[in-house]
Amino acid sequence: MILSARLAALFRPSPAPLLRLWRRRAATRRQLSRLSAWQLADLGLAPDAAEREARLPFWR
Repeated sequence: MILSARLAALFRPSPAPLLRLWRRRAATRRQLSRLSAWQLADLGLAPDAAEREARLPFWR
């Protein structure tokens, strides 16, 4: 029984990758919201699309 609990602990997914993803999304969306219209155009993004993306919560 103890061995199976140890094995289960080895294969349990760590929350660290998900937390890193959420942090990266939040930072990217914050940066996106700060771009000017010409910078968005240079990236091929419409201002309304960039605003929609920037307003998404980090977990989506």
